[in-house]
Amino acid sequence: MPELGASGNRCHVSASNLLGRIAVDRDLQAVRAIAALQRRSSDSIPSFGPWGRLCLRIKGLWKYYSQHTFTVANWGHIMLVRCATFAAGAMLVLASNAIAQEVRVEKDISLVLASDAAAAAMQFCTEKGWNVSVTVVDRAGNVKALLRSDNAGPHTVDSSRRKAYTAATLQQSTTVMMGIIEKNPGLANLKMIDGFLLLGGGQPIRVGNEVIGAIAVAGAPGGDLDEQCADAGISKIRERLK
Repeated sequence: MPELGASGNRCHVSASNLLGRIAVDRDLQAVRAIAALQRRSSDSIPSFGPWGRLCLRIKGLWKYYSQHTFTVANWGHIMLVRCATFAAGAMLVLASNAIAQEVRVEKDISLVLASDAAAAAMQFCTEKGWNVSVTVVDRAGNVKALLRSDNAGPHTVDSSRRKAYTAATLQQSTTVMMGIIEKNPGLANLKMIDGFLLLGGGQPIRVGNEVIGAIAVAGAPGGDLDEQCADAGISKIRERLK
């Protein structure tokens, strides 16, 4: 095998240096391409903070390395960059999901809907000659609207409030809950919870399957009649529960 000699060594060194310079030049080109992309993006897209800038860097690297062919000598470097790109992208996705899970969006009954439902329930009872109190609570059991007819007993105010609170908390009609407790003696202590009143007349208010509040009536000549009044209140606003 022939020896290369000094000139051959020089050729070998020069070739190595040339490959190194090519790799460096390509890295510099990549940096310049990313900078150009960032300048163009900043002119047309508002700043999104550090996460937005990281996205732009990842996009620039991926675009540059995807459009160029490289030799085997720097293939490992390319794969390293691409792996880092995928890893950074995965971190962004996980971070965005975590942020989305931290904030919940809930539906709740408004004052307008609560007032209209209470007024409709009161009108239904008044037409029947029943002197009642009507309470509407939000999803947390807080009172949103309360009406008491002129001749309703003082106790009906608290009774209607507690029925509504019970229906909102258990997300079920108080009449239905009475039947469930009768069949399951182990649930009998539910009535001992502060603020609960397991008597007919309380109904949850739903948007789809989500409970956004409850309405309850007290003072009619029976829990089933109280429930009829509450149903009349819900029927009044049913088309607006979206």
